Amino acid sequence: MSLVGAVVSLGALIVGIAFSALTLGNFFERRKPYNLMWGVGLLLFTTAAFVQVVAELQGWTEGLFRTWYFSGVTNVGFLGLGSVYLANRRAGHAFGAFILVLTAIFAYAVLATPTNGSAFATWTAEGLPPTGEGWARSTPRLITPVINIIGAAPLIGLALYGLYRYRLWYNAYIAAGASVMAVGSALTRYGIPSLIYGGTFVGIVLMFVGFWQAVEW
Repeated sequence: MSLVGAVVSLGALIVGIAFSALTLGNFFERRKPYNLMWGVGLLLFTTAAFVQVVAELQGWTEGLFRTWYFSGVTNVGFLGLGSVYLANRRAGHAFGAFILVLTAIFAYAVLATPTNGSAFATWTAEGLPPTGEGWARSTPRLITPVINIIGAAPLIGLALYGLYRYRLWYNAYIAAGASVMAVGSALTRYGIPSLIYGGTFVGIVLMFVGFWQAVEW
């Protein structure tokens, strides 16, 4: 357990709640599918941050780990889906069907794959963030990069396109935030899990600034 990890995760949780409320508020006001998909993605992000706070204060359990892993991975797919919907509704429908099928497969893998209890004990005792080593078999870890890549690509790529093509300067915050979150998550696969909490917090703050400026603009 780690007080620093709990504090950083709490910061991400607070930003996630505010971000989700803003995005879903826009959906209920305008009924645009991209706001709904972003809202779903942000609720999943907020769930992962909440689990981190609880786990860092009380210790990791199998249930917390499964919830954290599922919500922490799938939020990227729905954020990317929101960006695709913003660019083209028809493409959003097709991409959404793919994301839903992939999410269902991933959910089954997360529920069915045995976990590694000794990893939970190590994280709790040494104050380490969770990693993919929490799985006794690698099935969820094999699906994870697929969701991360196909979600991050439209999220970052379309933000950069809007920045370049239409001079939407607030897209720089969105692209930077999504990139920081993606790098932080990727480094957990290479034995650098301590960066995941910091990357998550910095990334969501940058994205929130970008979305907030977009709404004001």
